[in-house]
Amino acid sequence: MDIRCLRPYAPPPVPARAFPIAQQFEQSLGVRALKIANACFGGIYHQVTVLEPSQLPLVGPGILICNHVNFLDPILIQAHVTRTITWMMAREYYDMPVLGRIFQTVEAIPVDRDGRDVSATRAAMRALDEGRMLGLFPEGGLQEPGARALKPFQPGVGMLALRSAAPVYPAYIDGTHRGKSFAQACLLRQHAVLAFGEALSPVKSAGRRPGIEAVTAQFQGSVEGLKKQVDHFRFSGWG
Repeated sequence: MDIRCLRPYAPPPVPARAFPIAQQFEQSLGVRALKIANACFGGIYHQVTVLEPSQLPLVGPGILICNHVNFLDPILIQAHVTRTITWMMAREYYDMPVLGRIFQTVEAIPVDRDGRDVSATRAAMRALDEGRMLGLFPEGGLQEPGARALKPFQPGVGMLALRSAAPVYPAYIDGTHRGKSFAQACLLRQHAVLAFGEALSPVKSAGRRPGIEAVTAQFQGSVEGLKKQVDHFRFSGWG
């Protein structure tokens, strides 16, 4: 298998009409209203310093990957990108009584934690085929409160990237309150630092295990590179 896995990605010009379902979703009244509310909540009430701005394209499929330290991570990230992110999330959060309506409006994809959720994988591939921006936390769960190192990335992100050939956009976030409940995370003002990296594109493949593991490791390496930038900023007295 050819594992010239990752290369800098320069997206070709893509007409919006090439992805009508994604465009209709982005322009729906419910999604636009939620993005405005989130811009106020995640971009004004909570303070986020963005070291490297997002490079997400205005149209076309992609996979945004990031470490995961706090329940508000997807909200804070969404407040600083123009695209509407279709997040893959644990089913127990998706099924919450009130917030579940919001997750359904943005068409988040619920995932069972047993690691064998075929329906979620199919939904993710369908979202990419429609031209959406898929959001993943490849660590598979929140980092421990005192942990500084990333947890090993789950291979699902490598599999999705290889099967779809969608560009992957790494990000890293830190400074959010660790070990807090969802309610505490919402009420306690966050002072986070966020960095986005250059897009990477895998060579399309059926996804043999060695290739999946290789690209997954390289994706983790790209996020760890952003971690160094954020750590330098925070511990040099600027953050």
